[in-house]
Amino acid sequence: MEMRDCGSLTSIKKSTRCRSFHFRYLELCRSKNVTPLSDIRSKNNATSLLDFSADKIGVTDWGLIVESLYYDQVLQTLAIRLRRCQPIVLEHLDTEKKAKFFRQKPCVCTKYVFTGVIEAVSKVIELNKNLRILCLEGLPINDMYVETIAKALSANDNLKEISFQRSNLGDKGCEAICNALKYMDNVEKLNLSHCGIGVKGAECVSEMIKVM
Repeated sequence: MEMRDCGSLTSIKKSTRCRSFHFRYLELCRSKNVTPLSDIRSKNNATSLLDFSADKIGVTDWGLIVESLYYDQVLQTLAIRLRRCQPIVLEHLDTEKKAKFFRQKPCVCTKYVFTGVIEAVSKVIELNKNLRILCLEGLPINDMYVETIAKALSANDNLKEISFQRSNLGDKGCEAICNALKYMDNVEKLNLSHCGIGVKGAECVSEMIKVM
């Protein structure tokens, strides 16, 4: 997925070499004189866990989260949950200025933010061999976004639990996920509930189960 047209959020600093999300996040907050979000800071020094709600996070904070995630190889659990489920990405909100001025829905639903989030999460899935649990819940993961996630999933043979609960995968997205996981016996739990899946999607799930 090409990310360069979306502005600075996805212009990840490729020179970064810190492999821990939490260490890198605190490092970035200090360098930019930003107070770390309480939901993001590690609890009881649990640097292998990141589980937070995306509803009230602003554009600037998302930039720090995305950059911190990009090279992580420490997290064992990654969970991003949107309580106010959103069905689509707002594709016309593709610049930092537009995303910052948008107030009607969580800014993670803007193309500017969501594109960067998906790229960073996909990198974690693909490169972090310690990752065991992935939860992307209530997010508008459809079209090209689900294809990016599916491609990353096919490269990870260590994940045990995956949840897309309340994410708007639809039949096409369900098919992409099932095809990615069909021949991978490492996944023990897969949650596709309330993902807008119809008959075709159900058939893909059935076929996946037969193969696994």
